[in-house]
Amino acid sequence: MDDGQVAWVTGAGSGFGRAIAMRLVAEGYKVAATSRSQTDLESLVAEPVAKGAIRAFPGDVTDRERMADLAIAIESQVGPIDLVLLSAGAYIPFALEQFSAEKTMETMRLNVGGVVNVLEAVIPRFLQRRRGHIAVVSSLAQYRGLCRTTAYGASKAALLAMCETLRLQGRGKGIKVQIIVPGYIRTRMTEKAPFPLPHIMAAEDAADEAVKGLKTDRFEIMIPKHFVRKFKLARLLPAPIYFWYASRSPDFGGVRPK
Repeated sequence: MDDGQVAWVTGAGSGFGRAIAMRLVAEGYKVAATSRSQTDLESLVAEPVAKGAIRAFPGDVTDRERMADLAIAIESQVGPIDLVLLSAGAYIPFALEQFSAEKTMETMRLNVGGVVNVLEAVIPRFLQRRRGHIAVVSSLAQYRGLCRTTAYGASKAALLAMCETLRLQGRGKGIKVQIIVPGYIRTRMTEKAPFPLPHIMAAEDAADEAVKGLKTDRFEIMIPKHFVRKFKLARLLPAPIYFWYASRSPDFGGVRPK
């Protein structure tokens, strides 16, 4: 990573996105930080670690026009965007008995819609310059249906399919596409989890691993590798075996029978 490159980080106000923004500064990036919370962004910009290299560009990623305007503002005020790292997302849990179309669509609007709104704003720029780097933060839930992630898992599976396609399409056009697959990280989102979170990591430690992965050409940046691989390998299990195992495994949100 070269000094002076520009990274646009969404979901930068808190948690994993905030930790990544600060870690990118240490790598020499100038960071355009986006979050819905102006207060969170002001706090981020004021961090000593920010070193004046983080600028706040508040906005809601579900607002398509606002994301288009922010792309223009960032490039005029900070410089051409080299990396877009899409971390904004939400986990809205509900049980089968409270199945909610509204909560499902709210999840999709943020976790998928928020990604595509930003991509629509930056991909034409990357194509014109024949260079650009896209990194999307996904989840363990992208690989198979977990016991308690009905809407969230659907949104992350959609991101995986999208990023695989973008990776294929970006080849030969100067666009590198990666998907960041963290295990469990201590954030506001994981505080809502209704099941145990094994191997949970501090956001700063996960951000270190994510930024290391950005320097490689790997498609999937798995954090930590040994834990994420368990979920990835679950894709190879026949459906009956997977459903039996997942319903009993705490790692997959199930409860072992007593």
